Amino acid sequence: MRSRVTIAICPLLVGSVAMGICAPSAGALGGPSTARCVDAGVRPLPLLRGHLNLNRSPGFSFPELLIHYRTPALPKECERNYRRSVAVSVGVKLRGRPGILSIGREFRPVEWLTFVVGFKAKGPERKGLVRGIAFSEKLPCTEKLIGQVRYRVTTDSGRLLRERIAPFRPSFARCGAATS
Repeated sequence: MRSRVTIAICPLLVGSVAMGICAPSAGALGGPSTARCVDAGVRPLPLLRGHLNLNRSPGFSFPELLIHYRTPALPKECERNYRRSVAVSVGVKLRGRPGILSIGREFRPVEWLTFVVGFKAKGPERKGLVRGIAFSEKLPCTEKLIGQVRYRVTTDSGRLLRERIAPFRPSFARCGAATS
């Protein structure tokens, strides 16, 4: 009888773990403060918005992304042992051009641009400016943006504890507007 019970329970546990239903407990990560820091680190910022400017001139263009954000104070013990980072990735679809233009320093499909590091409060509102590569031509207007924000918590040694990726929708001037 005892072996039948064991056989009946084991498949349930294996299935739960395989499906990801059983998440690591706070003890598995290192204690209640670890779980609290990890949860706080991947929580969305209370203020996060952006605006894309192409800064077009007759002979050149340089895209820039202005980010407005606020980071509230989190538990003090988090800053000692863990690192939080918040980054965005924005791709621009230009009118009449194939493909997506990445905002950042390199031509990669997804380039994460980090603008928050650590758990300390930065507020009430901060601004970050990300400049893209300068183009030796006037770029056409923006049709749409594809953006993501990534919240990441690591240990001091760099081991990833948790990551959350969510949509990021910066504003931009529509085609036909004075600036784009």
